[in-house]
Amino acid sequence: MPPYVGQKWEKQDALQAGMIVSNEPGLYLEGRFGIRIENLMLVVEKASLGKSKSFLGLIPITLIPIQRSLIDISLLSDFELEYLNAYHERVRHEIGPMLAGGEHEKALTWLHRQMDP
Repeated sequence: MPPYVGQKWEKQDALQAGMIVSNEPGLYLEGRFGIRIENLMLVVEKASLGKSKSFLGLIPITLIPIQRSLIDISLLSDFELEYLNAYHERVRHEIGPMLAGGEHEKALTWLHRQMDP
């Protein structure tokens, strides 16, 4: 079974650096609505503890703004808000230059508007 992180245990392949997995947090209210924010994540090696233990981490690779109008910022912890802001700064830094100038100026304006606090 492909690797995943979930609430129940099933026999699966172990995560390894270089793998790409999907992060799909969501909320579904039966008979009413559902919302999900999807992002592909790259599995990377993180700092190790000693010679025998290393840890894996996840880095988002789908660089699309998360729509702030869907987020009640008052419910976020400081850590979650910092994560959201850092993610948007990365989107701005990596995607913005590809849209700067010429025919993509409207797209750049849209991109910045989506990430404004």
